[in-house]
Amino acid sequence: HPTAAQADLHLQPFPGSDAALAFALLHVIQREGLINEQFLANHTLGWEEVLPLLPQCTPAWGEAVTGVPANLIEEAAKIYGQGPSLLWLGQGLQRQPTGGNVFRACSLLPIVTGNIGKPGAGFLYMNGTANRCIDGDYITGGHLNQDSPASISHMDLAARLEDRVNTQALFCWNNNIVASSPEQKRLRKALEREDLFTVSLDLFATDTTDYADIVLPAANFLEFDDLVISYFNYSISAQVKATEPPDEALPNQEIFRRLATAMGFTEPELFESDASIIANLLKQTGTVLDFASLSKIGTVNYTAQPVIQFADLQFPTPSGKIEIASSSFELAGLPRAPQPFADARPANGKLRVLSPASPWLMNSSYGNDSKIGDRISYADVLLNPKEAQSRGLAAGTPVLLSNNTGELSLKVVLSEDVPCGVALVYKGRWPKLDPNHANVNVLNPGNKTDLAESSCVHAVEVDITPISAISSSAKSSAATLPVKTALCLRHVAFEDLGTFEPILNERGYQVTYMEAGANDLTAINPLEPDLLIVLGGPIGVYELDDYPFLKDEIALLEKRLVADLPTLGICLGCQLMVRALGASVYPSGRKEIGWAPLILTTAGKMSPLAELAPELTPVLHWHGDTFDLPQGAVHLAASAEFKHQAFAWGKHCLGLQFHAEVSRQGLERWLIGHTLEINTTPGLSVTQLRADTEKWSATYEKQGTAFFTRWLTSIEDKGSATAPLTVSESNGHLQLKGNQPKVDELAYMSALELIERYRDRTLSPVEVARYILERISQYNPKVNAFCLLDEETTLAMAKASEQRWAKGEPCGLVDGVPISIKDLVLTKGWSTLRGSRAIAPNQDWLQDAPVVARLREQGAVFLGKTTTSESGHKVVTQSPLTGITRNPWDLDKTPGGSSGGAAAALASGMGPLAVGTDGAGSIRIPASFCGVFGLKPTWGRVPVYPVSTFGRLSTMGPMARTVSDAALMYTVITQPDSRDCFALPHDQRNYLEGLENGVKGLRIAFSPNLGQPCAVDPEVSKLVTRAAATFAELGAHVETVDLQWPCNLKEVFLPIWNAHYANFLSLYAPEQLQMMDEGLLAIAKAGNRLSLLDYLEAMNRRGIICAEVQALFNQYDLLLTPTMPIVAFEAGRLRPEGFEDDWEWVPYTYLFNLTEQPAASIPCGFTQAGLPVGLQIVGSLYSDYLILQAARCFEMTHPYGKTFAL
Repeated sequence: HPTAAQADLHLQPFPGSDAALAFALLHVIQREGLINEQFLANHTLGWEEVLPLLPQCTPAWGEAVTGVPANLIEEAAKIYGQGPSLLWLGQGLQRQPTGGNVFRACSLLPIVTGNIGKPGAGFLYMNGTANRCIDGDYITGGHLNQDSPASISHMDLAARLEDRVNTQALFCWNNNIVASSPEQKRLRKALEREDLFTVSLDLFATDTTDYADIVLPAANFLEFDDLVISYFNYSISAQVKATEPPDEALPNQEIFRRLATAMGFTEPELFESDASIIANLLKQTGTVLDFASLSKIGTVNYTAQPVIQFADLQFPTPSGKIEIASSSFELAGLPRAPQPFADARPANGKLRVLSPASPWLMNSSYGNDSKIGDRISYADVLLNPKEAQSRGLAAGTPVLLSNNTGELSLKVVLSEDVPCGVALVYKGRWPKLDPNHANVNVLNPGNKTDLAESSCVHAVEVDITPISAISSSAKSSAATLPVKTALCLRHVAFEDLGTFEPILNERGYQVTYMEAGANDLTAINPLEPDLLIVLGGPIGVYELDDYPFLKDEIALLEKRLVADLPTLGICLGCQLMVRALGASVYPSGRKEIGWAPLILTTAGKMSPLAELAPELTPVLHWHGDTFDLPQGAVHLAASAEFKHQAFAWGKHCLGLQFHAEVSRQGLERWLIGHTLEINTTPGLSVTQLRADTEKWSATYEKQGTAFFTRWLTSIEDKGSATAPLTVSESNGHLQLKGNQPKVDELAYMSALELIERYRDRTLSPVEVARYILERISQYNPKVNAFCLLDEETTLAMAKASEQRWAKGEPCGLVDGVPISIKDLVLTKGWSTLRGSRAIAPNQDWLQDAPVVARLREQGAVFLGKTTTSESGHKVVTQSPLTGITRNPWDLDKTPGGSSGGAAAALASGMGPLAVGTDGAGSIRIPASFCGVFGLKPTWGRVPVYPVSTFGRLSTMGPMARTVSDAALMYTVITQPDSRDCFALPHDQRNYLEGLENGVKGLRIAFSPNLGQPCAVDPEVSKLVTRAAATFAELGAHVETVDLQWPCNLKEVFLPIWNAHYANFLSLYAPEQLQMMDEGLLAIAKAGNRLSLLDYLEAMNRRGIICAEVQALFNQYDLLLTPTMPIVAFEAGRLRPEGFEDDWEWVPYTYLFNLTEQPAASIPCGFTQAGLPVGLQIVGSLYSDYLILQAARCFEMTHPYGKTFAL
């Protein structure tokens, strides 16, 4: 490099080792006493977190890692440390995998030496407009972006242009994207889309304009007035118009003004003239000159005197100090403090490509100029002579650079300036003018750095092969091989694919890293990569508030695992898979770090893990958390410390809590990155870990390679499986003996997902309705969830919805979403028989209940009416009219009641939403038994009509498989209805807003038994207690409370319950009563025996109970209890065996009907028999939103709603 050639001292680290070099310099600076301790104490935070890393970063270590001789490191450190010193950080420095860490590490040099805030010191990157007091929002008009459009990284451009749904048009100006963007081949193919409308605005016919539908000719900088701001000086210059633009060419800004007019925009900012903009910018800078005066001078300095950087020693951080270590980095999934990382050197004969700007080109600008073309001539690759000689290459040898992204033919040029292991290829050539029809970006896979989504352009690795050594047949076959994609989610830069990456490369995978916390994981299509690998990291799956990106990873894995697509989770990645599959991950209270043997199960010995020869060679463990085995997973391995170390899911998914990918070289980076953890773990030392690694790593790397190769073979062979799977059917219930099979995604798609699919037109309401109706016809004969179906009406509603979506005019929040309605709720056109033979079906059904009316108004598609016990009088779902409804998780079991049909339909994939009613637990009990979510609202929040004969006990509420779907439905059904004069005022709340605010800081009480004498099943107790602990992990303050009541709750509830049923049955004639359930008649008979004084006394005691509960909620925001003390029992029974009283086994739900408070049941796990268990979340009056918020927070870490019964 010309600048390096003029230097007195030139340090040339191997690419990617800059941070390690900075730490080696810091080692010397500290050793020589050149640290400015006073500056660090007064103006920085976090130096103490870096200090322990320095002792091992000796100059000798630095030479081994970076290639810079130790004596040069010594000399440079002493010169720099004595100061004053200025550090210039070039743009290319950041464009590598750990570029953010590189910048942070290098910036330590001026910080620790106090070279800040004084003349001739500091660091330089480049100057922005803000340094001239220019308002960036004024230039960009950011305040006009009402919808905050998402930025798209150039690294994601090819993938985004492939998205036919979300990308229909491309407007490109001042940019030859075909030449300058990564994934060149993929980008070209995306631009060839016939349905992509492309407009290019440019001076010349570039590679990109060749793909444009319309080309708008642009003016160049000599053809309009403008201001120029220097990158590196505080200067402002006049760009003076020298001539008129030719023909139809126009300046960019004029083109945009005309486009704004044509598009009907009226905002004045879009039409401001060039002269006005220039005048305003000059005013902002404080320059006293107008543009005419500046034009005569040419250039002026913004300041009269040289600027001293941070002269006031005030820094733009929350603390006002330099934050060497910062929680903001930690929240982004990065180390709190800079680390002495270095990228691994290329393996397997590969070279690392550097692609700087040519001395003759600035990016791709003027790459079509013939004089420049003569200068740059044929495309070259510069190699060190020693490197070339070792490969049998000479100057002028034609070679092929290739990787999984592309290939490029070049001529070898020898240069001592290029280090060994590096291939240097200048950027900026126009592909259309090159014999390759490509430039160096054809090799760039578009990986991103650890911070700010910068490009990893200087970390591309390639094979180099003489053209003469490539046969024509090999060339042909190589050109036609399909590229497989392996997406790797990484949490810390020093934990990568290790020994697995070369294997993937050899098998034709294009490996792409995405950095959790830095890259947008929501932009990933979970079903697109051929292979997904989620790596480890030093955080807990349950730390969602501190690391929000974990939610995105769990959501991505949910979809991936449901589809049984090839997925490998390692350590943290394995634990994320566990959470995505609905099981728990939690701290174990101890750490397993180091080398220890595996214990394989029988299934494990039949799996690829057998290649690890666990009886001979230990494996590397590094974790402190453990997990429960997900339902349906196959247990493959344990260790002496932990029962669950590996499991298989489906045919193509594998979770490993240990590390099979690590190499000896890679572990050295771990020993630095995990310094604090090693030093604070009793009995652990770097010395011992390194010694054990020396002992075992050579054998282990071979065995790890054999294991991974065998596993890749198994997932690529469509007929193979990771572990055995057998399925048997008993009484119509699927009993999973191995891995859960792939389920039909559409059957269990959420309402919100359906709406998105309607919006992007990849599904239609008619298609979904037909599918659900077909599923009902298949499974309802076994489950008996529906008592009324009307296919004609359902499809008519779906067709109307389809037409609205086709016009882009959905009529409401649930337009096109299939919904079932409990057969206690009036529905116009359909009979409401209440599970009774006493009600005549052949009458006019002319009214909708308020909830049905609101759902109909907002476009819902009604599937039918769901079964109930007769008039909802008992908490199992069986009636004289419709018979017995069964639990989809085990058809021999009851779904609970009385909204059992609604819950069974949801669990069976027969619709995503259901209307339920709850007078004593009738939503929550079946939700618990069937593993779905159900909310009993605050009384009066959901309008009711006709007026309920059950007074202020019963209400209607949403049931769904996910909390978000329930919140969506609740937003609709809480809309006001003038027919209910007792309803609460409408709160005008969208319950989806704030749904993911979490529980951090909430005060939560946990009662294991609600102060009731009923014994809780041990498995239920364990799961509910663990669920309560999860809320503490999520940041809430959880306390176990011992509740005692002033009177017997059942004795308060039953008189009110019985009296209302007596009143209700008084409306029926004697001949109708003879057709009713005996249990219902017995309740009414007991009610008829009550006097008015008995009823009033019960109501008085109800008030006392309400006051007691309110006192509890004066101290706590929420209360957690089991929903039920037991799991589902045999269908056909009125109560479980061993209970004489119908109310003994439902002690936790009816209390909150008495107090009118909101309460919900959310699934919190499964018993060993595979039956769901529910957690009840209770809030104070009117806090329905808070229950939904807490339930959603729990659901994100325990997504049991994604575990399916049929």
